[in-house]
Amino acid sequence: MHWHDHTHEGDAPMIWLDAPDYPLVNALEAGFHEKYHQRLQPVTRADDAGSRQFLHGRLNPVRLSQGGPNSPVPRYTWQETQRSLEGIADTAEGSDVDGIVLEYTDPWTGGPVMPAIGCRIQRLRPGFQGAGRRHTASTIFDVDHHVEGATIVDGVRLDWSEHDTFAVPGWASYRHLNASTSDDAVLFSYSDEPVMRSLGLYRAESADPGA
Repeated sequence: MHWHDHTHEGDAPMIWLDAPDYPLVNALEAGFHEKYHQRLQPVTRADDAGSRQFLHGRLNPVRLSQGGPNSPVPRYTWQETQRSLEGIADTAEGSDVDGIVLEYTDPWTGGPVMPAIGCRIQRLRPGFQGAGRRHTASTIFDVDHHVEGATIVDGVRLDWSEHDTFAVPGWASYRHLNASTSDDAVLFSYSDEPVMRSLGLYRAESADPGA
């Protein structure tokens, strides 16, 4: 229930990866849509205000209070994400399925950034050969680093490189491969796992997606 605009004031191309939950909202017949009374809403505070206020983990501003079900951070910057990934460096063992995974969270609750959508960033070390897995959550991945790799999904090989986007449907078996022997692969993902967990429908198990 927030006004929002889509604008681009720069002089170079940009990519907007949208992650709406309206299929679920529409299925529940709980959707609302209202047009703003102006072409653009006026800017009333700095666009990085939320990011700056909630940069420090669980040190939240006392003068503020939770204002809704979504995270108060409007933008999780790549600089902070990169610093977090570099901070744990090679000291983290990581998952044999998904490598080193960090989750973007709501600083008020410690939970997902939205009630219906969870967002994560993962680092696949050079030469990473992931174990197979499947779960009931549907996931969309975006490749955020200039390396080449692949994800095997139910026997189908999806080769990817920087800026590619691909999906792993719910209960499809998958495994990730980083073809580079010198660079990390970084994947951003969002999924409906919070919904599955809240309804008691989340399930995961080892699975072989094939070669």
